[in-house]
Amino acid sequence: MPPRRNERCPCGSGKRFKHCHGREFGPPPVPSEVADSVRFVCFETDLEDYRYATNGGTAFIVRRKGTPYGITCRHVLHGFSIDHLVISDARTGRKAAGIKGTYHPTNLRDENEGSDLEDICVIAFNEFEEQFFDGAYDLDRQPAASSEPANQLIATGFLKQKSSIDPPNIFAGLGFLEFRDAGVAQFDHALRRGFATYANSDFDSIAGMSGSPVYNLNRGALCGMIARGGLQPDGRLTVYFIDIFDILQFLDAVAAGSNNVSYTKDRSRL
Repeated sequence: MPPRRNERCPCGSGKRFKHCHGREFGPPPVPSEVADSVRFVCFETDLEDYRYATNGGTAFIVRRKGTPYGITCRHVLHGFSIDHLVISDARTGRKAAGIKGTYHPTNLRDENEGSDLEDICVIAFNEFEEQFFDGAYDLDRQPAASSEPANQLIATGFLKQKSSIDPPNIFAGLGFLEFRDAGVAQFDHALRRGFATYANSDFDSIAGMSGSPVYNLNRGALCGMIARGGLQPDGRLTVYFIDIFDILQFLDAVAAGSNNVSYTKDRSRL
């Protein structure tokens, strides 16, 4: 698990962790309720000398109806057993939560068939973990709202390029991607697009940001989750994110124990 922020970085630089591998990258942070909710997605292995592994990726912890859940993209879990999934108690925590199971949408119909809604993944925790987490985003109290074109957004997650695993330590580099909503993606109506240009950034890849929560600065609300994207050599950033409205429909179905959910989305402002 990661060292505490004020401890010396285990990489041997002599710097405190928060000023070295624990440093935050990108624009000014979003509200603490968002920044504290994110977790670096990794897995325990059966290898004695290499205890943890990762595809890169981010999860964020929310509370819904008083119960904590993890939300991420299904593809960041690919190739690993859920039994080995590590979700820590805090952003730089040292304790792992007990995982009850994971859920993702299936049998999507009509215009949703084949969309990236299938990439939504909800992580359920064991019942005794209800008071386990620090910094969960409380969806019963904190705002959540769909984004609109031209809204200014920030995604908070862990850049794989800035993170590393040096057994037994995990270095997770928190990054902030600022971009502007550009409407619905042409190839998938379930995704919204975001554009920005990054000049002289100290990273050249946004790998690891899948699963990152997206915060809407104009509306002061959580508005979605990054599903995919890329950074071009000239600094042009393109991201695609899933609307919080769709995430909440599925999360509420999981919380209610429902096997099916049907809803209609207002597309007048897309």
